[in-house]
Amino acid sequence: MPRPVCATHLDREAEADCIFCSKPLCASCVHVTARGPMCTYCLDRTHPRPRHDPPETSRARKEGWKEGRKKTVYWSLGFVLVVALLFMLRKIVGYP
Repeated sequence: MPRPVCATHLDREAEADCIFCSKPLCASCVHVTARGPMCTYCLDRTHPRPRHDPPETSRARKEGWKEGRKKTVYWSLGFVLVVALLFMLRKIVGYP
């Protein structure tokens, strides 16, 4: 009976199967944990890795958020001002 091949690397023989999804894994794909061998996908689902942005990226993202917030406030105030002016114009003209 032929040996199973890795699900990712079809040119390599499988060394183990993932304990969650039973996908055959080669030596470079297998992650040995206390529970047993796992594939990268199942490992990420059960043990999510923390994501840390570099300080420059975080700072730039915050600054961009502040700029977007300012634009939203200005557009909202402008809209309220236009509606108020139209309401006053309607009263001045005498439209019911």
